[in-house]
Amino acid sequence: MSGRTIERMHGTRSIAAPLAAFAIALVAAGCIGGPVGTVQSATAAPPTGQTPAVTPATFAPTPSLPAQSATQWGRIWDALPPWFPIPSGAKPTDTGSGSLTAELTLAAGSTAATAAGFFFTEFQKAGFAAVNHDGPLEDGSFVVTVTGGCAIEVRVVPLGDQFVARILYGAACPFE
Repeated sequence: MSGRTIERMHGTRSIAAPLAAFAIALVAAGCIGGPVGTVQSATAAPPTGQTPAVTPATFAPTPSLPAQSATQWGRIWDALPPWFPIPSGAKPTDTGSGSLTAELTLAAGSTAATAAGFFFTEFQKAGFAAVNHDGPLEDGSFVVTVTGGCAIEVRVVPLGDQFVARILYGAACPFE
């Protein structure tokens, strides 16, 4: 390289450094938001009548859907939706009868026929078009089914001196 080329390179560097420093100062002044040469405190309160530019974020937990299980009947939800009709006095139970959405011991004095009638009527009130009622079957149980896009089965069975409702709520049904 000739001496002249080296001179031009050094000359360019000597101009570039002040220009870069000036550009950085302009950018920094623009980011601060005040006139050049002033510094705003990060903890300063906003001027009267103004709201802060950044508000604290609020996070609400998102409700999660229950799990689903595969059964011989089909895929089911592992919990009942909030709207699902439950007879008065019914309590959750587990008789070990397999995969169910829910199993309920019905209140004392209930019969299989009255419990099945309750579910049949409530499903019709909820707007399900295809609600079926079958029973008494050989074992004294009654079965109420909803067919179509949303499949539901409630089997009310006698167990000794009490009755249990075994519920299958299909995974194709909405969970609201």
